Amino acid sequence: GVSSASHWLASVFSERGERIVAKLMFVASLLYRTLEKGGALQMEDDIPTDRFGFYRPRKDDLYRGISVPNVELIRKRENKWRKMLDAWDSWMKKKHKKVKERCLKGIPQSLRGMAYQYLCGSQERRKANPVLYKQFLSTDDVECPWLDSIDKDLHRTFPEHFLFRSEKGQGQSELRNVLKAFSLYDTTIGFCQPMAPIVATLLMHMPEEEAFWCLVMICEKYLVGYYSPGLEGIKTDGKLFERLIKMHNPEIAAHLV
Repeated sequence: GVSSASHWLASVFSERGERIVAKLMFVASLLYRTLEKGGALQMEDDIPTDRFGFYRPRKDDLYRGISVPNVELIRKRENKWRKMLDAWDSWMKKKHKKVKERCLKGIPQSLRGMAYQYLCGSQERRKANPVLYKQFLSTDDVECPWLDSIDKDLHRTFPEHFLFRSEKGQGQSELRNVLKAFSLYDTTIGFCQPMAPIVATLLMHMPEEEAFWCLVMICEKYLVGYYSPGLEGIKTDGKLFERLIKMHNPEIAAHLV
């Protein structure tokens, strides 16, 4: 498997080799989900990317100073997370604090797509509505009043990431699909510009339908009111945050005024 290959490569290469392995694991996960959909992964070979898929200037010290966990640690955390995800309900009922502890340590990159869905509960919503996303995508564009605003925002979202760099490419197409579907799903919210980076980040780790249901859970359960027309949620949290800073660190509060 990928983990075994990573372990072998790390034993052959130096620390730089471990960084290359981490990047290859990221690309492999994207390639797998792309081929699963019958597509083709497109990258610009003449421009280097970091291990997360963002384009970086071509320099000899491209990875200098970037801390990357060694492959042995990555494999160890992957195994722990696989076992935990396989018995997720039990872990959440009996060992919730341990799940939180492992989240704080960092979710292995190869398993983030699955972990995000389990953590927010989106996989259950998706299973309960197996055709809803496809129905939204089949809706004629003229019936989506937010589409012009969505299209204007596509090229602004992570333009330095290979998945979203190309106009009409795979990443921008998937981003458009998810945002269109959500605007039809929740007509009260429709579309709000800060949604795009959230969706794009999800698309770096999972297929578009899974990203859609994660967005649904984020908006309905975790960031309620953040994307509403009046932005009530974010305004309320902003005021609470301002008050907390004044209470606990008045010097910073005064500096921010």
